[in-house]
Amino acid sequence: DIDGAVSRTAAAGEVWTFVAKSVSTYRVFVRKADGTAVVEGAEAGTWTPSLGGNATYTVQAGRYLKIGKLVYIHAEITVNVLGTGSTTVVSGFPFTTASGQFRGGLSPGYFESLATAIVSLVFRLRAGGTSVIVSSLTAAATNPSEVAIFGNSARLNFSGCYEAA
Repeated sequence: DIDGAVSRTAAAGEVWTFVAKSVSTYRVFVRKADGTAVVEGAEAGTWTPSLGGNATYTVQAGRYLKIGKLVYIHAEITVNVLGTGSTTVVSGFPFTTASGQFRGGLSPGYFESLATAIVSLVFRLRAGGTSVIVSSLTAAATNPSEVAIFGNSARLNFSGCYEAA
């Protein structure tokens, strides 16, 4: 365990206090000069992205950092055999997404050997869920569509931020 606290005075009299409790779980307190909490609590950990069904993977890993209701994630998936897994949906997110209009955004970091030749990937978080629909553009178009992205040997790394419920 790492125990300790660090305080730093920020702009406009805000004081940031960071308190570490362990390597994977820690608390962050951000308070205004009057003591009002702006953000309380943070944690970090791992999660397992999944295509469901009986898909097997050569790489299946995810990390997250949650500060207040904001969840920052990174995932890496390399499919060995897709089997009955989804060709467009990644599930297993560490926290349920908010159900309002704004839920967050994700971006691809790298992809290769996808089931369909594409020019762009678009991620649509499911409201009140723990999954994302991966849509794509296969050519110049005005709207993305859900075409098969995942198949045997497909690799996708993505990251981003979303609001937890």
